[in-house]
Amino acid sequence: MVYLDLILNLALLVALSVISGFIDRRWPRDTRTGVLLQGVLFGSVAVLGMLRPLNLGQGLIFDGRSVMLSLCALFFGPWTAAVSCAIVLACRVALGGIGTAMGVLVILESSIIGLVAYYRFKPFISPPSILRLYSMGLAVHAVMVALMVTLPEGVWLATFKRLGLPILLLYPLATILAGTVLSDHLSTIQAAAVLDESEERYRLLFNSSYDAILLTTPDGEILAANPAACRIFGRSEDEIKTAGRAGILDNTDPRLAAALAERARTGKFTGELTFLRKDGSTFPGEVSTALFQDREHQDRTSMIIRDITERKKAEAALKEAELKFRTIFDSASDGILIARIGDQRLSMANRKICEMLGYTTEEILKLGVSDIHPEESLPHVIRHFEMLRRKEILTARNIPVMRKDKTVFFADISSSPLIFDGEECLVGMFRDVTERKLAEEQIHQLNFELEQKVQERTAELKQTIAQLEETNKVFVGRELKMAELKKRIAELETTKDVSRGS
Repeated sequence: MVYLDLILNLALLVALSVISGFIDRRWPRDTRTGVLLQGVLFGSVAVLGMLRPLNLGQGLIFDGRSVMLSLCALFFGPWTAAVSCAIVLACRVALGGIGTAMGVLVILESSIIGLVAYYRFKPFISPPSILRLYSMGLAVHAVMVALMVTLPEGVWLATFKRLGLPILLLYPLATILAGTVLSDHLSTIQAAAVLDESEERYRLLFNSSYDAILLTTPDGEILAANPAACRIFGRSEDEIKTAGRAGILDNTDPRLAAALAERARTGKFTGELTFLRKDGSTFPGEVSTALFQDREHQDRTSMIIRDITERKKAEAALKEAELKFRTIFDSASDGILIARIGDQRLSMANRKICEMLGYTTEEILKLGVSDIHPEESLPHVIRHFEMLRRKEILTARNIPVMRKDKTVFFADISSSPLIFDGEECLVGMFRDVTERKLAEEQIHQLNFELEQKVQERTAELKQTIAQLEETNKVFVGRELKMAELKKRIAELETTKDVSRGS
């Protein structure tokens, strides 16, 4: 009879779980209204159980309040637990009797253990397992049985013998039963929240995508089109749906049949097709499409279409620019090499530099800067390479360059930086100045020889001048002596005349 009374009392828990799920759907547990309503529900059902308890007389009653309060705290947190706990405490105190103290303590410990499980098990992240529900139920009711010692002497032992084992056997199982229902409902809510979030992300992606997105059927019916599709095709969504696949794809495109066949065979296709706008004009599109099944297991296809008109124009312009570059590059009268700055390996060579070095293009692309210069000149070459990289000079002059046959010629190398294949490079213009260098060397030699001859003639002239100066000194001395003699003779003649006059 005791087991039957407890089972009937705990049957209220199933009804509690169902009503709790209904409230949770209408007023979510993370809202104030939801918190209050869940607290009132759990408290009211616990009170209802207390009014139809297993009555042992003199105010000593047993019911399912411990299960309800612990599950309330576990699944709904502290605020809901506080509301339900307050309602149940008020009712139990009002009922009075010899079991009041034990009843109040059971209410408090059930709520406290439920809150400990709430923070430890974190059901708001992942619903608790059956093992965790059982462990919480066992803990709550082990404490409940232990609190029987608070009953008057002579009562607690009889109560323990009569209800101790049934409580430890049935109440944890009741916790599992009601907890599983609540746990399943929580899982459903969380799954629905994840689904809603996923659908919201899909809707945002669908509506804000710059590319056209179409939801279609394998036979070509269009079920939905995003705003970008309306913009690209120049149609409203209803017009796109009405047009269908045949109205937006150029059926004369020879690639269409192969694309549909590949999608039917593999379930997906990615490539380029020609599409039609409302005004009949065509445009190239990059399309990615895949087969899938919706919730009703109906075959559906998704299509993501990107208008690549501008990209095609850019590619055409790039090809034209590349053709012009290649034409200029290969017809240049100077040799041109492109070298990576990082490892100083050669990345590109024109026809003229191949002729100058005696290598094929393939052979040159296996070389580095150090392979086309004499070993003894490498420090000089590398120093100028770094100066060109730092833009300290615009042209490195008379740089020795080594051919495949190890002969050497000299070149003026002008350079400028550029990005090639995503790497920093230097493009070098090689002008063979070997003849100029030889001419400069000849001129330098002639100038040297002329300077030598001038120095020799100057020395001869200086010697001749010195000799002339010596000779001149001799003649000058003689002239001075003749003048002095003439002066003495004149003086003597004057003296002689004076003497005669006297």
